[in-house]
Amino acid sequence: MTKNQQFSIDKDTQKVLDEANEVFQIIENEQRFIQIIGGQQAVELPVGIRQNITPDSEDSSNKSNSFITLGIFRMEYHPTYTEVDLFAKVELGELNTELMFSATNVRISKSGGIYEEATLNLLTNVPVGRGGGQWLLTFLGGFEPNGEANGQTYITINCEGKVSEISISADVRIAKTVAIPINENGDIKHPNKTEPGSGENVVGNDSYVGAGFSFRTTNINDLLIQLDLPPFELRALPNWGFKMQNAVLDLSDTANANSMDFPELYTAQNLLVPGNENLWRGFYAEEVSVYLPPEFNKNNAEGRVNIGAHNLLLDNFGVSGEFFATNIIGIDEGNANKWQFSLDSLGVDLKVNRFMRAGFKGRIVLPISDSESSGGQLGYSGVISSNQDYFVKVEVQEDVPFNIFRSKAIIFKESYINLEVEDKKFYPEANLSGVMAFDQEQNAELSGSDDDLLTFSGLKFQDFHIQTKQRPYLSIGYAGYLDSIVAPEIAGFEFGVYDISMTTVGDDEARLSMNSYINLDESGIRGDVRLHIFGRLEDGDYLKWKYDSIEVSEVEVDVTRKGFEFNGQLVFFRENAVYGKGFAGELDLYSESLGIEIGARGLFGNTGDYRYWYVDAHGRPTNSDNENL
Repeated sequence: MTKNQQFSIDKDTQKVLDEANEVFQIIENEQRFIQIIGGQQAVELPVGIRQNITPDSEDSSNKSNSFITLGIFRMEYHPTYTEVDLFAKVELGELNTELMFSATNVRISKSGGIYEEATLNLLTNVPVGRGGGQWLLTFLGGFEPNGEANGQTYITINCEGKVSEISISADVRIAKTVAIPINENGDIKHPNKTEPGSGENVVGNDSYVGAGFSFRTTNINDLLIQLDLPPFELRALPNWGFKMQNAVLDLSDTANANSMDFPELYTAQNLLVPGNENLWRGFYAEEVSVYLPPEFNKNNAEGRVNIGAHNLLLDNFGVSGEFFATNIIGIDEGNANKWQFSLDSLGVDLKVNRFMRAGFKGRIVLPISDSESSGGQLGYSGVISSNQDYFVKVEVQEDVPFNIFRSKAIIFKESYINLEVEDKKFYPEANLSGVMAFDQEQNAELSGSDDDLLTFSGLKFQDFHIQTKQRPYLSIGYAGYLDSIVAPEIAGFEFGVYDISMTTVGDDEARLSMNSYINLDESGIRGDVRLHIFGRLEDGDYLKWKYDSIEVSEVEVDVTRKGFEFNGQLVFFRENAVYGKGFAGELDLYSESLGIEIGARGLFGNTGDYRYWYVDAHGRPTNSDNENL
């Protein structure tokens, strides 16, 4: 809908406007101006009274001045008074706009002058396109269906025919090609009414960004109007919201808001008329709320995160401003698609709808870690490009807790941790390579126990991939054993590794398996054992891979020595008040040279202070004819 269609005027009102224009044309062409409205002298109608309503300005040639011209076009004489009908034309020099008012049956005394005061009402709504057509100012007027003036915009004339009060009601709306309104929670307010050209009436329509305002004055000077703009989102800057409270709508040619400071870019790129900065038109707010994009999400929050900012401009070039905030989202509040994160600082330099500089910093927690353990919070820094692409760098400065297997890991430089944005959500991803370690210190930190069941510092892994887009959220490319100076131990016994695997089982379980052997004594007696460490996914506000359990298989012992051999299975035990921890089980001993076969209860243990073993045996000769043996 065009502006002309939006503000079509009914025939009766148009007829009155045509009459008013004809009256003022006659007055101006024939210079029929008088100083005061008389009640007795006969005059040739129409006549006019002209007044400069811009204070402190006597220069009638100044185009920024505003004037009012009264046009008397009907007089009816009565014994004690004269009744007149008036038009009034207000010329707003700063807006290059004319407003037409009227009043009927105004009484003038015989000695001259209006009885008390006369009120002239604006005949119809008057639209004024501003900002290169990007926003529309409408002065509100007209009449009710019963013919009475609606009293929205009017002027009051005193007994001398001078203006004693100007009351203006107006509405300002920003084009949908520039901005669209959002709710306080950051959602689009009218998702089905975001496109321009809908044919709806603009005035008072909250599917447009704008506001109504009114004020009263005795003169027109420095049109700096205070109003509130409800939350909105710019077309050129999607997902960022702004709310301008106590904003100034600058319609003045002679002044700007007191605290206003234009960005250097405006001068450098000639966005201002040199030496005539006061000609700038637009909205300015010293205090602003900025709604962050929805990917900066808080747990269980109903709306968008917002921060305070200062000195924001909105004009036909776009939005400009700088803002910086700290401690925005805590580590237990931020939710990057179920990864913990914080937003510790955000700094933005926004010029004419483009990010000149936009950076943010915080911390992020891998789902296999926790925020309480040393090394669990990884620092990150990010930038936002002019196209609103995110580039994030994560710094790993110490060993990272792998709660999933109750271990810690050194992360290699070829690892990466990314934050991508898609469908207004962060999608974090990590692909890790490094060396994992199990020791008493980390067991105490991660489990609250001093139980050093497994001491092992040489588990190498590659392509440990964690993501949130689709299940399974975890996959592991490779695990292997890296020889180290310190021999690995289990329950205080040295052990060696045949092979290692790290796999996921279904969507919610991870398993670290070691096919290994244990040295049961210093003479070389050893047994094969398989070790499994299980981690399980907990899916709540956050995704958390946590340690679940450890399984140690029976130790398969099969020993052959000169003159004897024994075999059997040993079962792992620990936390025994007398024996400490170790392995115990049934063994079969056979010696051909001695001619005996023995069953034995064997125990290999470690109290922490020393290692020991003993065997409690029973048996029989293998070459005796005595049936009682």
